[in-house]
Amino acid sequence: MDEDANQPMTPRAWINSVTFSDGSTISLCDSDILVFVGPNNAGKSVALMNIMQKARDRNRQRPVVTDVGLSVAGTPDDLATWLDKNSRKIITGRSSTLYTRLDASVQEVHATNWWNHCDSGLHELAPFFFCHLTTDARLKAADPAPNIKLTEAPLAHPIHHLQVDDLLESRISGFFRRAFGEDLILHRNAGSVVPLYCGMRPVPKENEDRVSYGYVLELEKLPALQDQGDGMRSFVGVLLHSLVVEHSVILIDEPEAFLHPPQARLLGQMLVKEAPPEPAIVPRNPQWRLPQGTSRQQLRSCSNCTRSA
Repeated sequence: MDEDANQPMTPRAWINSVTFSDGSTISLCDSDILVFVGPNNAGKSVALMNIMQKARDRNRQRPVVTDVGLSVAGTPDDLATWLDKNSRKIITGRSSTLYTRLDASVQEVHATNWWNHCDSGLHELAPFFFCHLTTDARLKAADPAPNIKLTEAPLAHPIHHLQVDDLLESRISGFFRRAFGEDLILHRNAGSVVPLYCGMRPVPKENEDRVSYGYVLELEKLPALQDQGDGMRSFVGVLLHSLVVEHSVILIDEPEAFLHPPQARLLGQMLVKEAPPEPAIVPRNPQWRLPQGTSRQQLRSCSNCTRSA
């Protein structure tokens, strides 16, 4: 008997169609990358906002995107198991439980109902599966994470995933080095927070490790990421949410914002070639070019993103 048969399925939700205010509809698969192309003020950013709003409540009237189709995979039991493992669980009453993850929160009593009736929208459950990565959200993601007891608490911030996976931290640092010529280093002994630093990674001396006092002194001579410019912070914010945290769908607004063309091109390559096979919807100006040799066969562009009168 297959041992995996008894393992709970990881629940997923995705957008299977988007209908615009001009009446056109785009059908999507569960791993498509959709790129909105258009000049400034064409409605690209509004379209992303509308998609997220419609994913919550399909009956809500929006100006650019008039409807989205939603699909889910996994049973209510799969959902409950996933929420228990990946969210912070707060007992709010005698028989009431609140799940929180990143900036999302949902009452346990509502989660199963919304999962079973996703045709009307996922409501507060939507941000558990859909990430709307605005420019502000990208910058915020690069700020220090709260320190937690990693052996017990859910990993509630992208930086927590770097704490428990050295190879993942090294991989993200490698991408950062390709873009900016510096390492991205996790501070593992900063007290109540877990910040990121950038520069040349210190080498622990004999009888030291990464939480030793001497190593920490050397690390803190480097600049903290939170004090750097918007370009570095935005780049890292996209990496953390697209390559570190598991999202069913990620909506990235203006991925090229704050970046010079070489870094913007590199980010496009990473999104297409390195990110997990999850759906992504990305608006861009016509001047921003996706990389040549794009390998994801499902990549498509769309210029239907226009505001209604």
